[in-house]
Amino acid sequence: MGNSFDFVRKLVEAERYRDYKKEYWGGADVIIATPEKLEKIDSVSDSNRTLRERLLLDYPSIRLVETEYARGVIWLIKTLAPYVEYDYLSKYDYFKQVADSVDNHKDDAKKRQDENEKWLLLEIIQDLDNGKIKWEKTIYEEQIERLNWKEWYNYGVEHNDPFFVKFMALWIYFNHLYRRFPGKYVDKRGEEREGAEYAKIIEWCNEQRKRFKTKYEMVFNSPFIKIFLDDKVIDVKSNYQNRETFEALKDDKDIYKRTNALFQTMYQVRCNLFHGDKRFNDPRDIELVRCAGEILEIYLKDLR
Repeated sequence: MGNSFDFVRKLVEAERYRDYKKEYWGGADVIIATPEKLEKIDSVSDSNRTLRERLLLDYPSIRLVETEYARGVIWLIKTLAPYVEYDYLSKYDYFKQVADSVDNHKDDAKKRQDENEKWLLLEIIQDLDNGKIKWEKTIYEEQIERLNWKEWYNYGVEHNDPFFVKFMALWIYFNHLYRRFPGKYVDKRGEEREGAEYAKIIEWCNEQRKRFKTKYEMVFNSPFIKIFLDDKVIDVKSNYQNRETFEALKDDKDIYKRTNALFQTMYQVRCNLFHGDKRFNDPRDIELVRCAGEILEIYLKDLR
């Protein structure tokens, strides 16, 4: 972790945060905002109460960190995201520690005549680096120890009828495996972004290259692959067919490329199902979900 923080420190030293514009951010019961942004929110609100008052009275569990350095802090949180490992429980401790650090140092930052925002960001990084253990396992230690994500896999395997239940349970476990990746991709304007689900799956596939070789024959010689090779899986919402993915799925010359295309195809099955575009009594839908579930079981069997 220290090396990752060192990299972000260098970005701070280079003042990469200077051009960041966002003045408001919220996550895991913490809100960070500039006073100016809060005033703007209140000016267009229909409520008689300010946002500060509404949070205090209606959402007392939410922590508001109000600081003129909010832009830099928000930039720091987003920049650290790929390097900080937390789950849905420990993230509350992580963001609380960021909020504590801002509150502890923001007044001292004001007293500094030069580079006060840079100094604050470096202090936050130092606090996180020193207190890493605190937010990885604190009051949630017992819950984390009891949490066994493989149970979703076991549940799916045991509940093979109906097939929809099996596929959904296995996908929840699969989602747990690939969610730690940043999901980097290049948008239509050529700008690099993060967070795309399909990109996270690609990054997970890249990590699993060696395992794909051992599973390849078992999957692509199985009867479960046939439906994906015979007919394209489309995005039902847009009626879009990804020809490149379909062609890669049929190309047996590149194991990695072919397996990656298979996971992208199964991801489209997942999207269609989770967004309400799969019918419980449609023979093709049933077969797609059944085969996707069987293939996921093969790939995920010995993973933790």
